[in-house]
Amino acid sequence: MRGFWGLMRAYFVSDHWREAWALTAVIVALTALSSKSGVWLAEASGEHVNSIAHFHGADNPRPLASLLANAGALVLLAVLKDDSVRASLTGGDETGSRRRCRPRSPPSWPRQARCIRRRNGGCAFHASD
Repeated sequence: MRGFWGLMRAYFVSDHWREAWALTAVIVALTALSSKSGVWLAEASGEHVNSIAHFHGADNPRPLASLLANAGALVLLAVLKDDSVRASLTGGDETGSRRRCRPRSPPSWPRQARCIRRRNGGCAFHASD
């Protein structure tokens, strides 16, 4: 069990094998969903450009409705795919994780700065010995 594959094999056949395989399945599903959402965004962008190009076409009986529907779908997909929008909804930064708590200026020696978490996700610094 000194190598990578030995460690992985031990984890996937251990007492927690259900948890290991469930987490693997969740990661695969989220990766596939992320890939598919990129395809949906590209298709919506193409449909929007197509509705602009054929705005005055004879085969487009309701050009304004078509343009607005395609623009709405594109905006909706872009907002759902954008990391910063998701981060503002979940309370994290662009990577989805919580903000790091760091002092603005280094504390004077020998005192240490200790981070106190606030309820709104920010932090306050308290100097302690």
